[in-house]
Amino acid sequence: MKSVVNKIGVLIVAFLMAALFIVSGFMVYAAPEDTGLPEGFEADEELNRDLNLNKYGVPVHQFKNVFESDLASIPDIDVMLETDYDEPYPLDEPVPFRIYNCTTQRVEETVIAEEGKISGLKLRHGHAYTITSADEHYIIFNYMIPGTAHKYYVWALKAGDQGVSADGAYDYKTDYDGDNSKSYLRMLNEITVHYSSSGFHDPLKYTMRLPVTFNGEPADGVKFILTSESEDPVNAVSSNGQLEAELTEDTDYTVHIDDPAYGIETLAVAVKDKSEHKYTDETTGSTSVYGRYTYDHTCCQGLNEFKLLTKQAAEQTKSGKINSLRKYTDDKGIDQPLVTVTGMNFKTLLLLVRNIAVQMPAELADRDYDAIDLTYVNPHRWELCKITDVDLTVTAKLPQFRNLAGVYLLRDGNAEPISFTQDYDHVTFHMTSTVPEPVVMVYGDGVPKKKPEVKPQSDNNVRVSAPAGTKITKLTKGKKKLTVTWKKQTKGTTGYKIQYSTSKNFKKGCKTITVKGAGKTKYTIKKLKSKKKYYVRIRTYRIYGGKTLASRWSAAKAVKVK
Repeated sequence: MKSVVNKIGVLIVAFLMAALFIVSGFMVYAAPEDTGLPEGFEADEELNRDLNLNKYGVPVHQFKNVFESDLASIPDIDVMLETDYDEPYPLDEPVPFRIYNCTTQRVEETVIAEEGKISGLKLRHGHAYTITSADEHYIIFNYMIPGTAHKYYVWALKAGDQGVSADGAYDYKTDYDGDNSKSYLRMLNEITVHYSSSGFHDPLKYTMRLPVTFNGEPADGVKFILTSESEDPVNAVSSNGQLEAELTEDTDYTVHIDDPAYGIETLAVAVKDKSEHKYTDETTGSTSVYGRYTYDHTCCQGLNEFKLLTKQAAEQTKSGKINSLRKYTDDKGIDQPLVTVTGMNFKTLLLLVRNIAVQMPAELADRDYDAIDLTYVNPHRWELCKITDVDLTVTAKLPQFRNLAGVYLLRDGNAEPISFTQDYDHVTFHMTSTVPEPVVMVYGDGVPKKKPEVKPQSDNNVRVSAPAGTKITKLTKGKKKLTVTWKKQTKGTTGYKIQYSTSKNFKKGCKTITVKGAGKTKYTIKKLKSKKKYYVRIRTYRIYGGKTLASRWSAAKAVKVK
C-alpha cells in the first residue's frame, strides 16, 4: 500500500512540475484554436468609439480569428456570361478567379470555373474575402450590390452564424449597419461576367493621388518608394504638390522617402473600399456603397496627405514600441509582456504572440528548439498589417530557461540566421518586417547565468520594497458603472491598480486601471455591461529607480451593476 501511495505522489509531483513549466512561459505547442490573444480577451467597442477611431465608418473591433483553420464549404457558384445581345447564360469557357483573403492579406488560391460553375471552394470561417476575375478578358459585374467595384466582397459563414442557415459566401455586412443590413446578408450563388477581346483594366488597381507637404507647403521632386510583401517596389516622385501611384487594393505598402532633406513617419498605406458598409438613399430607396479610399493601415484612419518631416524628426518617430497582449508574471509578481518590439509608431496595432510547431530544415532537424509567431493586427478591421523594410528590435521572454545556440528566421523552408543577444531569460534580435514568419530559437547546453541583482538605493541605504497593500472598503453599483472606494495608503506609494473581471479568477474580460496619486481613494469604472456581476480587487504600487514595485492583490469584492 505504501509503494502505491509513493507512486501516486510521484505522479502528482510530475504533473505539477509539467504544469508549472507550461505556465511559466509560452505554451510548448499552441492549441489549434489559439488566437494569439490572452484567455478571455474581449474587444472593446465602446472605448474605441469614444476615441473617435470609427470616424470613417470603419467597423471597430469586429473580431475575427486571423489564425482560423476551420473551413466553410461553399456551395457551387454559377458563372454567367452577359452580352449586349443576349440574356446571361452559363459560361462554357474555363475562367480563373482570384480568391483573396482580406483578413490575412494574401491570395489564398486561384480557382478555375469549369462548365459555368465554381465548385469545391472552401474558405476560412469568419474571414472576409474578395473574388475577382483573374482573366483580363473577363470582368465581374456585381448585381448583388449596385455601385461596387468589379468584384464580390464576401464573408465565409457557417450554419448558425449571424442567423444564416447554411454554409456559404455571404454578402459582407458589419454590426454597425443597423437592422436594415440584415437584408444584405445574402449568399453568393451566381457571378455574372462581361467579356472583351481587348481586355479590361485590372479591377484591383487604384491610382492614388495625395498631396505631399512640408510645413504645410507643397513639396515637389521628392522620391517615394512603396514596398510590399508580394509586389515589386512602386517608385513615384511628387509633382505639383501631389504624389500619384498605382496601387493594388488590399495590399499593404510601406512608405519610404529617398531624399537627403526629408523623412517620413513609417506607415502602411492600403487602398480599401467600403463595400462592407452600405447605405440607402432615403429618397430613392436605392442601395449603394462608399467608394475606395487610401488608409493608414496602422490605425485605419483615412489618409488625406503625406506630411514630410525633417530627417531628425523622422528618426524620433522610430522610438515607439508595442507590447504583446500576452503576459507572464515575473519573480516579483508583476505582469510583464511576453514580447516587446521597438522601432516605429505602432499606433493602434495589436501584437499577437503564439508558440508554434514548424517543419525544421534538415540542418537543424535534430536540435531542440522553440518557434514563435509574431503577428501585427489592425484591430478595426481585424486584418493583418504587413510593414516591410523597417528596422525593428524584438525582446522576447524565452520559452525555455536555457542557453541559446542560435536564432533563425524561417522563410520558404530555409533557416536564415539572425544576430541576437541573450540576457538571462530574454532574447533580443532584429527583424526587418512585420510579415508573419516564424522565429526559431535553437538551444545549446547549460543555463544562462543571472546577473547580480542591483539593489535600489535610498538615502539611508535601506533596501526599497513594495508598498504595503490596501483593501476595498465599498463597491457602489450604478447604471453600467461601479464606484470603487478603498483605504488610503500613502507611505511609499505612487498609486493604485484596480483590476475588474466578470469571472472570480479574473481570466474572462479582465482589465486593469492605473490610478496615479497615493492620496486618491475612489474611482468610477464606466461603460460596463448592464446586469453583469463584476469582481474587483486592488493593489498599491510604487515606481522607484525606473522599476515598478507592487503589493499583493487585495481580497476581491463583487457587485452586480444596474
